[in-house]
Amino acid sequence: MFKQRSSKLELLDTLELDLDSIIKNLKEFTHINKWLGTNSVLKNAFKKVYRKSQPNKVTVVDLGCGGGDLAKVIHRWAAFKQLDFDITGVDINADIIHFASQQAVGWNNLKFLKADIFSEEFREKNFDMACLNNICHHFDDVKLIILLKSLQRQIKTAIIINDLQRNPCAYFGFVAISKLFNLSYLAKHDGPLSILRSFTRNDLEKLMIAAGIKNFEIKWKWAFRWQVIIWCEEI
Repeated sequence: MFKQRSSKLELLDTLELDLDSIIKNLKEFTHINKWLGTNSVLKNAFKKVYRKSQPNKVTVVDLGCGGGDLAKVIHRWAAFKQLDFDITGVDINADIIHFASQQAVGWNNLKFLKADIFSEEFREKNFDMACLNNICHHFDDVKLIILLKSLQRQIKTAIIINDLQRNPCAYFGFVAISKLFNLSYLAKHDGPLSILRSFTRNDLEKLMIAAGIKNFEIKWKWAFRWQVIIWCEEI
């Protein structure tokens, strides 16, 4: 079960869920991201990029932004550093973008855009940094390689990947957590499947090579997460 990535689609990937289920799931994962390490892995990656690049102004795109909670993590960190920044959260689901936009009223320099990140229109857009938080495991290897190749042309400084490790402890741990806290049926279904669709270090290294990426670093982080930083320019 853990030897190779699962190809089974998550319910969220079908784009046929009712709005109430989607919103409940987005709210649940705001807490899950906070307590299971997603937020801290993202902030740590930003610190690394900032220390190397020292930008005066930065444009950031958060791909597969969900409810926007991780875009807000970036926003808070950049505001604390007093950076001149603009953050754009992108998702293909119009309902998700509407929800994220509602939650971000009053947040300056933070906007949300409905877009297909594989479209020619989106590929024409350029940013200083890209964040892929819990999105890579939603794609098979072929689509992920296509995306990474495109992003290398679109992104000036760095691409941050923040995703799950395919690991039995992570899988059974999340199953237990979902039961203990009585998470929604969507979280109970998609959470463990996300782990089965996720990566080992070897998977990530092969993907980097296949996408023609040479300058990257892969770090294991708690709780069973990978932090990957792809440097798009020599710093």
